[in-house]
Amino acid sequence: MKSLFSIATLLTVTLGLDSNALAANRFEQMDMFREMHEKAQIEDNTGDALKIGKSLLAQLDVNDGLYSDTRASLNSINGVNPDDKLEAGIKFATGTKDEYYCKDKGLVYAKAVHNDNTTSLLRLISSNRVMDGNYAIMKGGDWIYELDTDYRESIRSNLWVLSATPNSFHIKELRETQRGTDDLDAKVSWDEKNSRTSITSHGQSNEPIPMYMGFDYHFWGARDLGYKIRFQVGNKDKTTSSEHTYGDKFINLTADREVAEHLESFKYVDTNGNNYTYSDCFRVHMKINFVNIEEKKKK
Repeated sequence: MKSLFSIATLLTVTLGLDSNALAANRFEQMDMFREMHEKAQIEDNTGDALKIGKSLLAQLDVNDGLYSDTRASLNSINGVNPDDKLEAGIKFATGTKDEYYCKDKGLVYAKAVHNDNTTSLLRLISSNRVMDGNYAIMKGGDWIYELDTDYRESIRSNLWVLSATPNSFHIKELRETQRGTDDLDAKVSWDEKNSRTSITSHGQSNEPIPMYMGFDYHFWGARDLGYKIRFQVGNKDKTTSSEHTYGDKFINLTADREVAEHLESFKYVDTNGNNYTYSDCFRVHMKINFVNIEEKKKK
């Protein structure tokens, strides 16, 4: 059967790849991409087309140009309007979050309730963090977070501080999955007038927007990681942030943040049934709201 795709088309969707992208495995991926469209457009076999596309997506890095092309094709085959995908991203990026900060431990637990009716939990499993005599500000160290969401199985990752001051932090995160290694590098600093943020991550994401690392859920709506919070019940402030979509758009957000209560102790259980107890903790409640959509600036 004659394929709809020419060599020129295949070359077009591979633009932006590294020089080693023409390896044998890459040709196999491109052949899967072609076969997905052939099944959908020529054979009218939507079921097999979706299976092939999902299998291909699992092999690709989120920053690979073929990844976004495959997602777009799957959405088209599935009859998903791009505007609906953006709306799904907005619902996931807004909602409420309760964070629990404990003295000399930092963030130990967070529960997010997204406006798409999903829930995300972030749990501290172990920690060698060195705190600055505070509930949030880190001086150094490393720790393990467990991320448990409705979009993925519970997964743990290692995080560590490369450098930190009361007005900045440089954090890395790394985790091994069945599909490879996910990693994140985050540099954030601020002063009275400006803030600077540089975050890069690589990995597999099932979420409506690429918010899939443990750090992402602490950072969501709170780009200071709680550094600016005055830990006194009733204290309120507002934050601004944005989340990147899978396309060339950013979802701009604001959050109302309040220190809701002080707890003599706080307990939780991980997915393995292990119990954790911390003392002298504050629950910080956040309501994260949609502001607007911003186009990514072209270089």
